[in-house]
Amino acid sequence: LYRRARRLHEQMITIDSHCDTPMLFAEGYELGERSAIALVDLHKMAEGGLDVATMAAYLRQEARDEASLAQATQKAWWLLDGIRSRVQKCAPFAALCDTPAQIRAVKAAGWKIIVPAIENGYAIGLDLSNIEKFRKAGVVYITLCHNGDNDICDSARGNGEHGGLSPFGHRVVEEMNRTG
Repeated sequence: LYRRARRLHEQMITIDSHCDTPMLFAEGYELGERSAIALVDLHKMAEGGLDVATMAAYLRQEARDEASLAQATQKAWWLLDGIRSRVQKCAPFAALCDTPAQIRAVKAAGWKIIVPAIENGYAIGLDLSNIEKFRKAGVVYITLCHNGDNDICDSARGNGEHGGLSPFGHRVVEEMNRTG
């Protein structure tokens, strides 16, 4: 049964579509080291047959003034840079990917794959150009919100200030669709 399961894993791509591990960067987490504090590292990926971990740069919803929005964008870049640097330290055993073709090629080479994402559109601030910048940096998805309303939309735990997507939120979704 184990051999059959391993053969299946060789034929398919297994994906964890949301990994919160970047929250542990400040505590010294490294992708290539067996971690006592994280559920995902290269060792655990190999042992569990996981090919792809989508690492989310999580941003807690904070104030929406100009300084706080700028700080959220800066934190997103810090976390994304942390993802990139940790993956680069693990080459040739891991690679960053942001397209299905890249994922298939890296899986065929026998490496583990890390895909960057952002949890909370708060990272965008009020600057739509950040969406394209994040996409060019390899980000494959940005959740529109998290636990709290933002300038994009209402959250499940918010106050319902927009009644769903805000007018800015509609523009965010259009830009996300345009940039892929």
